Amino acid sequence: MDISERLEKLGLKKLAKGFSKKKEIIDKMKIAYKTYPIVSAEKFDSYNKKLNKKRQTLKSYRIEDYDDSIPSEEVLKKLDEAEVLKCFDYFEITRVEEQKDPILFGRINGCPDKFFIAQWGDDVKVEDILLGELPND
Repeated sequence: MDISERLEKLGLKKLAKGFSKKKEIIDKMKIAYKTYPIVSAEKFDSYNKKLNKKRQTLKSYRIEDYDDSIPSEEVLKKLDEAEVLKCFDYFEITRVEEQKDPILFGRINGCPDKFFIAQWGDDVKVEDILLGELPND
């Protein structure tokens, strides 16, 4: 019997539910951090500030709201693989506003980091964000 089951059995239902939820997030994060390159919230924000100086911005969309360029077969395959792992609560597509080539990230509720899954095109690359280099710098 794990700790959340034991807490539940002993009547500590709210505590058990909270513990179970935290454990679920931790389990997802273990898989994601082990499997995917990470873009920290700080790196993402820093890159966006540099873009803002050029009057550009990174725009992120939940995958279900994205309706622009069709991902390549390779990107779709990587998305399928990420879905199988079941470590992400949702997927996000990020691109420089007014440009069409995006990056696909996995996201976990409660975790500020973005997990790089794939990109298509080369308007912005995950390497640019990680290194803080704007295209044509």
